[in-house]
Amino acid sequence: MSFENLVYILRNYIRYGYKNIIATDLQDFRVQQIPALFAGHNYLIATMIISSDDELALRIEKRNDGWRDVRRALDWNRQIQERPLLLGEHRIDNTHNEPERTLEVILQMAKNAKSP
Repeated sequence: MSFENLVYILRNYIRYGYKNIIATDLQDFRVQQIPALFAGHNYLIATMIISSDDELALRIEKRNDGWRDVRRALDWNRQIQERPLLLGEHRIDNTHNEPERTLEVILQMAKNAKSP
């Protein structure tokens, strides 16, 4: 139900003319629904991946809280990398990026985005 509420809120923002709305932390099966749910709207999907299994495992193991299942994180990351890009989707390899660099990349993508 929470995803349906999020979609409702996003559509409401769009209806009232809001731009550059950010929705984060979606499971990949939900991300894959975005092109159908927002067909006809201008959107950008920025999917972050880590190309190095060792680096991803290290990051997960270093966490003090939150999701800490290394095997599932590696599987999820690999599945995202192996599936075809969605309409409007861009993948960002964050293996070596600092957060500021990722922000720059996403802002540039948004600046150059065209309607799907």
